[in-house]
Amino acid sequence: MALPDLNAGALAPVADEHESVAFEITGRVPADLNGTLIRNGPNPFAGKFAGADVLDWWPEAAMLHGISFAGGKVTRYRNRWVQTQNYAAYKGEDVTSRVNSNPNVNVIEHAGEILALAEGGPPVRINTLLETLGQSDIHPALNAGVTAHPKIDAKTGELMCFRADWAAPFLTYGVLNREGKQTVALEVDLAAPSMMHDMAITARHSILMDLNVGYDFSMFDEGYRIPICWDDKRASRLCVLARDGSTMNWFDIEPCFIQHVVNAYEKSPDILEMDVVRYPCYFKRDTQNRGFLSNPLGVLWRYTIDLVRGSVTERQLDDLHIELPRINEFFVGHPNRYLYAVVQPSDQEMRGIVSYDLASGTQQIHQVSPGDQNSEPIFVPKPGVRSAKENDGYILVCVFRQSSNTTEIRILDAADISKAPLATVDLGLVEGALVDRSDIAYIADRTAERTIREAIERSFPSHGIYGEEYGHKPGNGLTWVIDPIDGTRAFMAGMLHWGVLLALFDGETPIVGAMYQPYTDELFLGDGETTHLVRGPDKRVLRTSTCEDLSSAVLATTGYDWFTAEDLTRFERLKSSVQLYRLGGDCYLYGAVAMGNVHIGTDASLNAYDILALIPIVAGAGGVVTTYDGGNASMGGAVVATANPVLHKQAAHHEEAKAGTIVDVAASVDTFSTLVAAVQAAGLVETLSSEGPFTVFAPTNEAFAALPAGTLDALLADPEQLAGILTLHVVSGKALAADVVGLTEVTTVAGKVLPISTADGVTVGGVNVIQTDVMASNGVIHVIDAVILP
Repeated sequence: MALPDLNAGALAPVADEHESVAFEITGRVPADLNGTLIRNGPNPFAGKFAGADVLDWWPEAAMLHGISFAGGKVTRYRNRWVQTQNYAAYKGEDVTSRVNSNPNVNVIEHAGEILALAEGGPPVRINTLLETLGQSDIHPALNAGVTAHPKIDAKTGELMCFRADWAAPFLTYGVLNREGKQTVALEVDLAAPSMMHDMAITARHSILMDLNVGYDFSMFDEGYRIPICWDDKRASRLCVLARDGSTMNWFDIEPCFIQHVVNAYEKSPDILEMDVVRYPCYFKRDTQNRGFLSNPLGVLWRYTIDLVRGSVTERQLDDLHIELPRINEFFVGHPNRYLYAVVQPSDQEMRGIVSYDLASGTQQIHQVSPGDQNSEPIFVPKPGVRSAKENDGYILVCVFRQSSNTTEIRILDAADISKAPLATVDLGLVEGALVDRSDIAYIADRTAERTIREAIERSFPSHGIYGEEYGHKPGNGLTWVIDPIDGTRAFMAGMLHWGVLLALFDGETPIVGAMYQPYTDELFLGDGETTHLVRGPDKRVLRTSTCEDLSSAVLATTGYDWFTAEDLTRFERLKSSVQLYRLGGDCYLYGAVAMGNVHIGTDASLNAYDILALIPIVAGAGGVVTTYDGGNASMGGAVVATANPVLHKQAAHHEEAKAGTIVDVAASVDTFSTLVAAVQAAGLVETLSSEGPFTVFAPTNEAFAALPAGTLDALLADPEQLAGILTLHVVSGKALAADVVGLTEVTTVAGKVLPISTADGVTVGGVNVIQTDVMASNGVIHVIDAVILP
């Protein structure tokens, strides 16, 4: 096998730590591209790789690279070593306080922590400044070790993962909830250790891969640092687990190796599809000289898993050689249309980016010049369109230019990567992830948090601290929670409704909360019993409004950007019931509730640091703050704050049962009068008024009127046939719009399978869905523009 020169060109290590704030930029950096791209990879402390093989490259020390974007500018590049035990030993420092890991493979963000990941070792917590913060505090279950490629379901916030070990138990599987707490821990029985690098998830399942690459520990005696190789005696198979660990089934597949998964999803409740980059063999030893044979190149491959029949079919989707596939991560575990990957013209080149449209079967190529090399493509969604338009975003890719021996960042339009880059940033000078910071992490954020932390540490040295920018420092059970700038967009726009938030939290309830607005010099202080507003020398007690009538209420929300389809539907229903609504507010919105100016405030996708300080401020003034379903809002999520308990009962979404049953809701809307008459004639009123839940695709009056002449009258005269038609429109269970677009088909209570398409709007059974998520106490209604017929 031909070996690359690891010390030249794109593979050459970086000898020192650097920082730069001045860049040569061609084109224009998008103004809505905000955040820090963090990449990690192997980099020897000595500044030179000792060998020439991937097994010499992979084990070297972890180095981080960060490129920060804000407001149409590139604000900083820096690189830093991850300060592990190996780093401390190299520097001659004490190793006992450092994490024993080498996180040089991947970077993720989950539950407020940024984690650098190793090939099976413990994660190392870092921040956007690339400072090493230590082991994970929020994810203690991962500190025993975890794959470099766990999967996060953006719709639930859950993280699915595994740990592959050289010693028994060889494989463990786990699930952590959106707060980082482990909810599933399961040993998976393997006869021997297996080289597992990646995994897949669907909405209800996890897929692990036990393939033909394993470990030959005699390779240590030959001088190899990692003893992995192809084994013809092994079998390749897929392990499909229920995400909660309740079921596990194995499926044999053809011998292969899969380094990276594209995505997996549920084509139907019983059929899973998984797309991967597949190799027919990998790390195969040469029996003559004990070296390695050349690896064949990987191609896009699809596995279709039939859970009922216990079978798998597999097929190649394209001939192009690719690696390092990425998608819009909002769609991980759910049907995706687009994928992006590195083109590999040969086993010595990673040159070019391909974009696949899996629905149309077409592809686009972003060309990279011969001799140059590029990294994997990172998809960054535009703000506010995470789930609306899958390819509405940017592709970030690092390109090494051989002619100048420098590296540049190219920013591509994800919808058409074949066009010239939107911008090219010359850095002048391994896998990664964009740390999503739509509320921009500016120096003001970090400086403010450091100042607050220093003051707390001086006054309360035994207390814990948790902040948006620098993570969690454990303490004695009481924790100060900091959001140094809540509402950074408002801050950047010079609007007054941003603020600094500080709360003291006992683990269940915020004890006190403070919000300060520097522009107006206003300080809100609340302890859940009393709330004060301090303006300079003046201090007064705040009380919320006495408004107890929803129709007279003023409603406010910061904005729609982070609403899911269900959140938006709930908000629209609430908005239609109040007298007045306003957009904008951030933390000041909740101060307005405490002052009595706003009667209802609601936001979705909040973090704990966004809301903890505000809960005692609103409650101390007489208000109520809960999640949509009436739960404790301390951990954030979708939150509603109201002026008083009476108004809260009307506004909070856990009172949604007042909407009535599906039949009640349909009967209250004029456009469903024909449907209601049909339900009554078919004798289905009692069924659709039962507990359910049901999902009903409801034809409008116009849809019934469009039937051939005489059809409706004939159906109304034949209750049995009419019932057969109507049950084609009913699905068991409550499937909101966000769930429906994640499926390719649904089965009705009549047993008919209805195909779902999102190629041009949403259609179910070939019929257009024109309105979604009309909520009822026993399910949900989606409005369609035609009657579904057998």
